[in-house]
Amino acid sequence: WQPNMTDAPWDRGNERFPDMEGLASEMAALGVRPGIWVRYLINGQTGTRILQDFPDECYTERCPTVLDPSHPRVLDYVRETTSRLVKWGYTLIKHDYSTFDLFGKWGMQIKCFPAEEGDTWGFYDRGKTSAEIIKGFHTAIREAAGDAVIIGCNVMGHLCAGIHHCNRTGDDTSGRRAGLLC
Repeated sequence: WQPNMTDAPWDRGNERFPDMEGLASEMAALGVRPGIWVRYLINGQTGTRILQDFPDECYTERCPTVLDPSHPRVLDYVRETTSRLVKWGYTLIKHDYSTFDLFGKWGMQIKCFPAEEGDTWGFYDRGKTSAEIIKGFHTAIREAAGDAVIIGCNVMGHLCAGIHHCNRTGDDTSGRRAGLLC
């Protein structure tokens, strides 16, 4: 639905989905819960920032196009985006890629440590642990979502427990195995 595949901005639909509020209304009229997918922390996968209103300190040191959820301005953006989705009429929000965007690794690659020995990058707020930062990010989403159901995908489940309604665990699957439908 977004103008850029799995990338910001999250304030409008693309040419195929120009009226996101109308779409949610049509879905609700069919008797289903309108749901939407979002990737909050990415702002330019090709290295070029799409949203221009964030100063450099709003990005992680690890990647210049990943927003740093330890920065208050980024948390405001996450709240604004979530509130917009709810205002449009979406009552189920699935957010994705959070662990990968923050650490540059998939959950299964992290094992015991999100950073490698010798890594020198950190978050904007040096007074919080990565766990506190992640929980603050999840809490900002939850608070802005009101009664909407929140699903975290590619999140650290123990850090969204009690904040989100559920999290998706496991890798994507095509439903095929060795070329055969399972």
